[in-house]
Amino acid sequence: MNLKIDKEKIQLLIKPIIDKLNLQIYEINMLKEFDKNVLQILLQHDENHPTVNFDLLIKANEEISLILDDNEDLCSEYILEVASAGLERRIHSKEQLINQISNYLYMEIKKENFYHNVTLESYENNEFMFSYLVKGVNKKIKCKFEDINFIRFAVKF
Repeated sequence: MNLKIDKEKIQLLIKPIIDKLNLQIYEINMLKEFDKNVLQILLQHDENHPTVNFDLLIKANEEISLILDDNEDLCSEYILEVASAGLERRIHSKEQLINQISNYLYMEIKKENFYHNVTLESYENNEFMFSYLVKGVNKKIKCKFEDINFIRFAVKF
């Protein structure tokens, strides 16, 4: 298998396993690590519960491995990595972000040289309202999803 993979085909192959374990596919990647191909499958329970316990990851890994080993299209050598999407996973779509009102996030805005931990306050008229602190002062910023360069979940300490 080269570094290009048919993510849709892999998704179709493993979907019954993922559904049976009440999980969701967050992302499928093919990486090159130490001259080895690594097929990485990141899983989550749902958008609000990203972590997956270790026993469930082992079960998913074993079942996915059996399905992929039987598939002749994936005959080249690769290492399978089934893992949790993690707490600080990226938010990929506007729809995902709309569901994160009151959540703590890390955001970068393209044009404004803005990079802060923020809390999503609201979504109205195609604009998101975020609040954030600068030197103890509460500030707010509005922007459209298209203006956001990068956004992910953040852990508040």
